[in-house]
Amino acid sequence: EAGCDGVEINAGQHSLVRQFLSGLTNHRGDEWGQDRLRFARDVIAAARAAVGPDRVVGLRLSCDELAPWAGITPEMAPGIAADLCAAGVDYLVVVRGSIFSAEKTRPDFHEPTGFNIGTCRAVKAAVGVPVFLQGSVIDSGQAEWAIGDGVCDAVEMTRAQLADPDLVSKLAAGTPQQIRPCTRCNQTCQVRDARNPIITCVVEQTTG
Repeated sequence: EAGCDGVEINAGQHSLVRQFLSGLTNHRGDEWGQDRLRFARDVIAAARAAVGPDRVVGLRLSCDELAPWAGITPEMAPGIAADLCAAGVDYLVVVRGSIFSAEKTRPDFHEPTGFNIGTCRAVKAAVGVPVFLQGSVIDSGQAEWAIGDGVCDAVEMTRAQLADPDLVSKLAAGTPQQIRPCTRCNQTCQVRDARNPIITCVVEQTTG
C-alpha cells in the first residue's frame, strides 16, 4: 500500500518461519510437524496473494543453522530452497545461523569473509530464481568475483555501505581504490539492541 516494489519474507536467523522449518524447534506431531515446510509455503502463498503478481516476493533463508544434530544443514539447504522457491518466490537470500548460533549471523573479523560462498553456490544450482550472497562480504572485489564465478546473482553488502555510503557510486566511477573499507569491528553498527541506538560507524563519522 505504501508503493514499495515488494517484500522479503524472513526465514532467517530470528524468525518464526525458520523455527517451523527446523528440527531444532519444530517437534510438532501434527501436519505442521510432519511437513516442516508447510508453514513457510503458506506464508509465501499469503504474501503473494497480498501483493499480487506484479510485486516482488523474496525469501531470506537460513541455510545452515550450525547445529548439525537437528538443524538445517548446508546439505539440506538446496532441497529446502528449491521447494520454497517453487511456492512463488522471486529471489532468495542465503544466510546462516539460528537460536544456538546468533553470534555467527553477523561475525566480526575473527571469521573469514564470504563464509556463505560454498552454501550459496550449491543453493543457486538447485533453484530457478536469482540468489543473493550474504555473509561478511565487505570487499567489492570479492563481490564481483562471486557474481562472475557463478556463486550468486547479486551480493548483499550492508556493513560495507555503512563504512562508505558512496561505495556503489565509486565502483560505477571506476575508482574502487577510494572505497573506505569496513573493518568488521561491530562496535557501533549493531542493530539488535534493546536501547534502539542510532547506527553509526567508527570509520565513517557521518553514518547515522
